[in-house]
This record gives sequence, structure tokens and C-alpha cells, in this order.
Amino acid sequence: APVATAPVSIPVTVRAAATRPVLRARPKVGGTPRAGRILVCSRGTWNGSPTRYAFTWRRDGKVVGHGASHVLRAADRGHLIRCDVTAGNAKGSVTVASASVRVAR
Repeated sequence: APVATAPVSIPVTVRAAATRPVLRARPKVGGTPRAGRILVCSRGTWNGSPTRYAFTWRRDGKVVGHGASHVLRAADRGHLIRCDVTAGNAKGSVTVASASVRVAR
């Protein structure tokens, strides 16, 4: 005869991050810095269990785009491009900048 079973509930503890994210290794811009090419931003390496990342691209310090990649335009020639990465969790967020790359003329 079949044996009846009842569902078993097992408690699971999910630990929230104790602190906001802490940078271990800075984000990097990858790709060929030339008009018409695409640059990609790594998110870097973090402690503190980030649950979200945001990317902001800057040309000479001014915002020119958002997202993990950026298509270089003619207006970028000769200028410095970098990406800022914001890592966040339940305790807060931290923004850091990559090193800048100069776009070929």
C-alpha cells in the first residue's frame, strides 16, 4: 500500500550583507578606443555581496551614456573616456571610476 507523506518545511536563513559593497579591484575599460568601435566596462571585483550594478560613461568628466558598453562617436576623438560603476546592496551603494582611455583622433 502507498505510504502517505506530509510536506516538510525546512527553515532557511538568508543573510543580508553586513556592509555596503567594498571595492577590491577597479573596473576596466576594454576595447579599441577609436570612433565607431565599442568599449566595454568590467564591473570590477567587490566584497559585500553587491546585488546590482549600474554603469555611467563619461567623456572628459561629462556623462555621455549608460550601460555596460558604449559606442564611440566622432565627437569622442581626442577625448578621455571612462566608465563609473555603481555597486549596490541592501546597505547602500558605492561608485568608482575606471582609468580613462584616450580616443584616437
